[in-house]
Amino acid sequence: MSEPADQSCMNCGSPLRGPYCSRCGQENGERIGPLHELLADVLDELFSVDGRLFRTIKHLLTRPGALTAAYLGGRRAPYLRPFRLFVVSGILVLLVTSLGRTLTDSRGVPMLKPAVNVVISGDEIQRMRAEADSVRARGTLAASVEAVFIDGAAKAGENPERVNRVFQERLSILAAMLLPAFAGLLHLLFGGRFYAAHVIHALHLHAFLFILASAYLSVTYVIRAIDATQTAKVLIPLAALTTVGTLLWYGFRSLRRVYDQPFRTTLWKGGLLLAINGIVFAAGLVVYLFGTLILA
Repeated sequence: MSEPADQSCMNCGSPLRGPYCSRCGQENGERIGPLHELLADVLDELFSVDGRLFRTIKHLLTRPGALTAAYLGGRRAPYLRPFRLFVVSGILVLLVTSLGRTLTDSRGVPMLKPAVNVVISGDEIQRMRAEADSVRARGTLAASVEAVFIDGAAKAGENPERVNRVFQERLSILAAMLLPAFAGLLHLLFGGRFYAAHVIHALHLHAFLFILASAYLSVTYVIRAIDATQTAKVLIPLAALTTVGTLLWYGFRSLRRVYDQPFRTTLWKGGLLLAINGIVFAAGLVVYLFGTLILA
């Protein structure tokens, strides 16, 4: 790209002494060019194809907590920013989940089983809607809540495919919504740092969770495509146990490396973190499913 004639930054006007502005950091030269250059810029902005993406994922997967420790220690340039990594891993699990609805196993059954599986006749749906109107007519708050539940069940029976699609596609959004609460638990249990530091750690842990979930789903797709009867009955539970064990081991190692606390302290705090977060996530899942049934 050619340099501007006045040798000054096109963004802030400062004198240029190299390919980048020393004041604002913008690259020297005209940014608008052929379409392939624009697409390359978009890919670089989204996925950092300059090598940071692959370097970041390698450290994330092979060294629990090292990525967070490096970022908090000031070594940030070689790696993807935590939120961008979280988004990329979220897109990955979304793609793998969407793929599971289109692929079928050796029996012709969709790879991804529906989260909501109800079969209600048209007459029953009409009866439920009439019942919801009758309950709502009582005029109390409890009656309104009950009517909303009945309406939600009627919608689920009327269009279960849409409900499942919305629920599965947006499940990662639930994790994102609950991430600040998870970071708050880290701050409460381990302390010693600003809340933002725990948010960074939470982003890295959730990114690992998304990648691990994507790997587990991919493995189950392959197993069920080969044999969805005998082979799947043996290997899929084994894959699930391996996934859970890997997640627990990774989480413990990450907590140890980032917070540098004794083994027993990390063990009981990690167990308490797992229990409380499980309760919070289960409650959030119920609320989210309830919202899905109402809004879908």
